[in-house]
Amino acid sequence: MGPDDEQCAVALDDQGVEQDAMLDQWDAALYRERAEVWRQRAVMLSESEIRTSCIILAAEYSKLAGLVEAEAQRILPAREA
Repeated sequence: MGPDDEQCAVALDDQGVEQDAMLDQWDAALYRERAEVWRQRAVMLSESEIRTSCIILAAEYSKLAGLVEAEAQRILPAREA
């Protein structure tokens, strides 16, 4: 299970196999939390491909959080107008 599996919806693919579905909302705070979980996992591991992957995941979740926040800032003024 991933760090936040309980927050993901379950969907069926075209063969009827359960797959994690995208969340209905983009939540920068959630992505920052996921980044921290992956950072913590990386700290516990010795140098390996898995540790490197954890670090990459943490960085990408942080990046995604920043992009979500930037997009929210961009569209909020348009909605309020």
